[in-house]
Amino acid sequence: MAQAERAMIVDILKALDAFPKVDTSHLKQTRLGGISTLLTYLLMAFLLLSHLTGYLWPHTRQRYLIDNTQKGEGKLYMSIDMVISTECDKLMVIYSDEESGATQMINNLLQMADVEGECKINGIIHMSRNNGKIQIIPLLNALGQLGRLLVQLDPSVNFSHRINHLLLAPSLHDLLSISKDKSPLSGKEEKALVPHERFSYFVSILPTYKKSISYSDALEESAEEAGYQYALTGFRSGKVREGSGDNPGLLFAYDLQPIAVHIEKCKRRCSFLHFLVEVVGILGGIFVCSGIVTSLISLSISWVTLIWSRCRLNHHRKKHFSEEKIEQTSDISAEDDSLL
Repeated sequence: MAQAERAMIVDILKALDAFPKVDTSHLKQTRLGGISTLLTYLLMAFLLLSHLTGYLWPHTRQRYLIDNTQKGEGKLYMSIDMVISTECDKLMVIYSDEESGATQMINNLLQMADVEGECKINGIIHMSRNNGKIQIIPLLNALGQLGRLLVQLDPSVNFSHRINHLLLAPSLHDLLSISKDKSPLSGKEEKALVPHERFSYFVSILPTYKKSISYSDALEESAEEAGYQYALTGFRSGKVREGSGDNPGLLFAYDLQPIAVHIEKCKRRCSFLHFLVEVVGILGGIFVCSGIVTSLISLSISWVTLIWSRCRLNHHRKKHFSEEKIEQTSDISAEDDSLL
């Protein structure tokens, strides 16, 4: 009884099938069909993965263009956090603008505190958008040649240091939102091997502009966000030579590059149902088109084979007819010779 009910249910489901199936005994498997099926499935898998990747993860495009911002225009903020193995009373921080030649002592703009015999420097420096440098040197150097001589006689002046972070941004808000771990100089630590050593860092700053583009039926662009990336392009350390004019301490020299990088993040914004409909349409279209292309190729091969077979048959017929004609001619000649 249960078997009969199961058979009846199977018959009902078969009757509901809107697409009648061809019996397997009537199917003919060919090499062309197998190759076409394999290529179709590979193409469908590739398009499905690429479409899914574009839906889940945004596509990022980078372009390098000439920066149209003139030097001196805009703002540049630097956040610095470091520790130097010298008391704060013996140090001064100097900011220099190479374009204007202005030099300014900025100790009062920073938080400088002695912690276990070391000077912890923390704060934000507002700089002009020009090439420049920041120096941390002994305070006695302000006295000129006499001050330099006194520094040489002071063994407690030690510029071993550790940089916790050094960040750059066009505004205070952007500066506070930057992750401190992304700083190329984060965790940089140097030990002075000789007294009164000088450490020089050469930094290259690249203006960066970021923009997000979302598109579904209409294109939507967000406002462009400005920022800065920098890289350490050079480092030098060693004892200051007499007569060189250099001061023992730390030097951060930075150069603004004339090229800016524009980063665009493109992301499709649509519902999962919309995405599913698109995928089904693409895969179904590929499947149907592959069947049509396979049929056309198979039909073309059949036509070429038929034409080639007919040409060979005509050629054999002509050859057979010419051989029969030659045999008849030779028989007639033999009869003529016998009569003579």
